[in-house]
Amino acid sequence: MSTKRSKQIRSALFEAIFWRSSSPVADIAIKFGVTRQNVSRHLKALAEEGLVSVFGTRRWSRYRLKPLDQWKEKYDIHSPGLTEDNVWRELAPRVAWLPKEDGDICHYGTTEIFNNVLDHSGADHAVVTFARTATSVSITIEDDGVGIFQKIASALGLADPRLSLLELSKGKFTTDPTKHTGEGIFFNSRMFDRFLIRSADLLFFHRTDSDDWLVDDKERSIQGTRITMQLLVPTSRVMQDVFSNHSSGPDDYRFAKTHVPIRLAQFGDEALVSRSSAKRVLSRVEKFDEVLLDFTGVRAVGQAFADEIFRVFATAHPKTQLIGINMNEQITLMVQRAKANRGGQD
Repeated sequence: MSTKRSKQIRSALFEAIFWRSSSPVADIAIKFGVTRQNVSRHLKALAEEGLVSVFGTRRWSRYRLKPLDQWKEKYDIHSPGLTEDNVWRELAPRVAWLPKEDGDICHYGTTEIFNNVLDHSGADHAVVTFARTATSVSITIEDDGVGIFQKIASALGLADPRLSLLELSKGKFTTDPTKHTGEGIFFNSRMFDRFLIRSADLLFFHRTDSDDWLVDDKERSIQGTRITMQLLVPTSRVMQDVFSNHSSGPDDYRFAKTHVPIRLAQFGDEALVSRSSAKRVLSRVEKFDEVLLDFTGVRAVGQAFADEIFRVFATAHPKTQLIGINMNEQITLMVQRAKANRGGQD
């Protein structure tokens, strides 16, 4: 096998392990048209080189990228003069080797999230952790404050903290609008390849490979908030492009376009049938010019739910364009019926 081919397989293995593939050997064997034994030899070599850690038995092996460099620092939030820039200056030497775009993303993520800790968390302490692997960097910022989801739920009077992520996913939400625009979480989740938020017993995370928010309430409960940002390097992502993708146009830099995962408005396998459920989805979206309503993972919606969004709201807010995407046949029918009841308006 050529050296080039071997490098491609190794690179693909790194990425598969980064994305937590449950069967990286089989996936890569299929992708490159080689045997599993061939891929296993590459994986064994990566482990012997200290680049990959192997867990479990041979038949049920799991793999993780092994840290090659680590750094950790604890901060007293009440320390005079502590700013997010101070924190970044201590972390910056660890990422100085990165290409400019990668370094810019790390800079943006670190300062935005740590500033949120300073202004919103009510914490006494925060811990910043950095780790580098053969193909990725990871930055974690954890505080011992009130907890991000509980704070949002309290501020908005939400019945369940899980609904907090629905608000975060839209962007433009902040509990202190005089100091913040509410864009940090939204854009960071799209700049980093894996973006995780843990608070209390909830885990929410976003992956750029699927552009989807996932929810898990089986994690061990933690106090405060832990945010982890992971980036595959070198990235093909340009930070300015992430902003531009959600702006109103080439000459207008307003945050004007958002992407709302509708599944975050439902609990378990329930169907979204009521107007109150629709109003949860619609909260604050009138602030945007264009709203992608993503129905990935939603099996069905009711007539009242679709009517509230695509007739009642659309009629009341004609300047906000609602675009439904990833809709199955049942949802498409309900949306079409709602639009038809607007008198043929689209």
